[in-house]
Amino acid sequence: MARFRRTQSKKPKVVIFGFNGITEESYQSILNEIRGPDNENTLHEMPKYGRVEEDDYLNLYALLAGGNQNRADLRSSYIFQHFKNQGYATAFAEDLSFIRKYPFEFEELSADFYLRPLLNTIAGSVHLDSQTSNLKSANYVYDYGEQFLKRYLKSSQPIFGLFWSTNSEKENTKHPFVEYLKRFKKFGLLEETIVIFISDHLCKSSLSIWLPNKFREEHPSIVTNLDKNTNQLTSPYDLYLTLQDITELENKNHTKLLECPNCQSLFEELPINRRCQDAGRSKVNCDCDSSTKPSLNETLNSELGTLVIKHINMHLQSTQLLEHCEEFTLQKVESVNQITTEVIPKYRVQVMAQPKSVIFFASVIYNPANQKIEKASVRTFRRFYRDKNESDCQTEKKFRKICLCKTKKQSVKPDENNDLKEIMEKLIKKVEDLEKNCMLQTQSIKKDIIKLKDMMAKSTENKVERTLSKTETKENPESSESHSNTELSMHF
Repeated sequence: MARFRRTQSKKPKVVIFGFNGITEESYQSILNEIRGPDNENTLHEMPKYGRVEEDDYLNLYALLAGGNQNRADLRSSYIFQHFKNQGYATAFAEDLSFIRKYPFEFEELSADFYLRPLLNTIAGSVHLDSQTSNLKSANYVYDYGEQFLKRYLKSSQPIFGLFWSTNSEKENTKHPFVEYLKRFKKFGLLEETIVIFISDHLCKSSLSIWLPNKFREEHPSIVTNLDKNTNQLTSPYDLYLTLQDITELENKNHTKLLECPNCQSLFEELPINRRCQDAGRSKVNCDCDSSTKPSLNETLNSELGTLVIKHINMHLQSTQLLEHCEEFTLQKVESVNQITTEVIPKYRVQVMAQPKSVIFFASVIYNPANQKIEKASVRTFRRFYRDKNESDCQTEKKFRKICLCKTKKQSVKPDENNDLKEIMEKLIKKVEDLEKNCMLQTQSIKKDIIKLKDMMAKSTENKVERTLSKTETKENPESSESHSNTELSMHF
């Protein structure tokens, strides 16, 4: 059982539920479970919350540590460590889809309860598919959260939990998490807990913060500031500082982030004229805020996806990288967002390509009249990395982001195959001979043991016969001068 340092003053419990790739309809079905007459104006929604990077992993790192994973002081920066220092019990869970997408772990996360090792073990022993299995791997995350909340919500021990799940864009109805949320409410989730919901999307992310009544009464200025910040540009960096703020409500220490010096806690009033860079967000990500998802047009999507891959391959060829880097083919178009509404509009495209289901993010200006990309700079394209080492054959950053290194194949000549086969056959023959000899030796030893037993038995019989013979000689009167009362002297 994990042990935690007790605190003297009561601190608010904090729980975050993150939904990667969730549809707007599904996300709203979750929030509707929080909204209602009894909870009016207690849910602060921030629709201009957005990503700092296209990569899911780097965005989660911005939330977990206030920066990327290369920082030397990363362990002490983890938000879990801040909560643990204040006596909180901490928990973190990602679903199997996220784990498969990002095989490298948050090794120094320092959460008290971490689902990944257990889920890796389960995944290794049974077949789990987060998209097609009846019991989706996201349910393991929600079940893990349910156990954590059931154990600690009524405890005096403050808690911090982060539960992250990957969702299908095909889910347009009520989200399955709604049923879990109903149970969490019965446990008392909304009584003393700050609950944060994150809809994490390439475009159109969203943030919602629930404050319990007691917290609202004790901190009216925070409530006011959250209301003012509703329509401001915000990011995971701001949320990270907000979580730090919660651990230091009595003695605030305003931290400055190296990656985003102008970012600040959402509990403080944000500047009215806040820009993308003030929130640590690139212009590409801010463009997403004003983008619209065009009506489903398979032809347009396919054309954009095909042209994006074509531009990447042309760039690989022109920079003479194809000798070491794979050429790509379109697997599917993940998403298309229209950023501008000009006659020749700008699109934000996410594609998946083979080999290895590589994901690229591209901003292109596409002319529907001639079905051509008028402008696309491959150097501005971004790529999602599944493996840190998959571009090690290139040292320059501008090449690494589009290069998937070819796998070095060790060719085996036909005669080498025959040699290997012959060696294998000889080894098998030797093993068989050894087994046969062992069996023969065993049988021989058994025969020797049987012979020895027979010899020992015969030897014993001979000794008995000789002893009886001597006794009979002594008892015979013809062989002894004194024989009175001999029978009486024998005791049997």
